Amino acid sequence: MNQSYAEILARHIFELKYEHLSSSTIQKTKQCLLDYIGGVFHASKSDTAISYINLAKELGGDGTAEILGSKVKTTASYAAFANAALGHIAETDDGHRASIMHIGTVVFPVIFALKSETLIDGKDIIEAAVVGYELAIRVGECLNQSHYNTWHTTATAGTFGAAAAAAKILKLTEEQTAWTLAHAGTQMAGLWQFLDDSCLTAKVLHPAKSAQNGIIAAFTAKANIPGPSHIFEGKRGVANAYSTNSDLSYLIKDLGKTYKVNEANFKAYPTRGQTHSMIDA
Repeated sequence: MNQSYAEILARHIFELKYEHLSSSTIQKTKQCLLDYIGGVFHASKSDTAISYINLAKELGGDGTAEILGSKVKTTASYAAFANAALGHIAETDDGHRASIMHIGTVVFPVIFALKSETLIDGKDIIEAAVVGYELAIRVGECLNQSHYNTWHTTATAGTFGAAAAAAKILKLTEEQTAWTLAHAGTQMAGLWQFLDDSCLTAKVLHPAKSAQNGIIAAFTAKANIPGPSHIFEGKRGVANAYSTNSDLSYLIKDLGKTYKVNEANFKAYPTRGQTHSMIDA
């Protein structure tokens, strides 16, 4: 393989156009957007939401990017931080079974935050969302269950989804998009220890940082700061560092033939997905 995985994925992100998408894929993406917005406004007046909104404003200061469900504006990266937190608080966010993660809560906050940075229309939003879901889910599938045992995939693989969406919205070059993925990989984090310590409000920090780090990755690339092209397959890259049995083929299998957003699912209940079978019973 002459190109690295990051370069192959970057070309896909760069070349994808709204016209390539079927009506069903576009419709599913719109449904994911509505699901995310519903979750945000459902949670926006909660104590946890107010804490994250205040934190984003304190750290981000003044800006032009809106924090949804509030009258607060701050910088793009901190608006994404807050909007991702708000999308995860109520546990209503969409998911993907094979990658074991939530996607909308890290992808859409980036798009909303960056609309103050550049002129975009509805087609741009759909394109960015589709590539965001694509990257997040593919990385999650690549890392699989052994990763999920320790790492919160929404926070780790989600960083790539946020970064891909940011690169698309900012209209980065193909090379800059590859760098964006590289910079995303070097920032990915999010441990499950909060569960053992019954500290569930800390879980919300995971998508918040994932969305913010995706924006940071894209702006770092936009500043023409190169990133390691073998971030996925390298000896000390993502696949080797974050999983004991990763499968890199998932990163590019049927790439461009199908779109992962179509595999996203919506929750029947506002609880962790693992509890739904018990609720049904």
